[in-house]
Amino acid sequence: MPEPTPRAKGAREGGFAWREGHAYATVVVDIETGHPVDVSPDRSVPTVAKRLADHPGVERICRERSPAYAEVGRLGAPNAVHGADRPHLWRNLADAGENGVNHYVALLGGIRREAPGPRGPGQHGT
Repeated sequence: MPEPTPRAKGAREGGFAWREGHAYATVVVDIETGHPVDVSPDRSVPTVAKRLADHPGVERICRERSPAYAEVGRLGAPNAVHGADRPHLWRNLADAGENGVNHYVALLGGIRREAPGPRGPGQHGT
């Protein structure tokens, strides 16, 4: 008897290479159990969408936010609700924070701050 189709899946770009080099795969995972359901030999939209469509009945898709994976979900599970997976949300938040800090550092780059001199009596630091 075949296993039931998971209600929720995540299309996850595998951080591994099939061979030495940069040939990446996509792993389709049951989000509720964490078990892999399918592995696509590449990360092209047609291939991954077909692999996802081979598992009908998916209600939710948790994926990274790239346009390619959005298209995979639209083609492979058109009735599923999409959401971003947690690691990518944290990464996006960290990148936004870093970009904001870098922006203000660049703006302040032209301002030279004088080193504080010795404090006299009655002068307090803040």
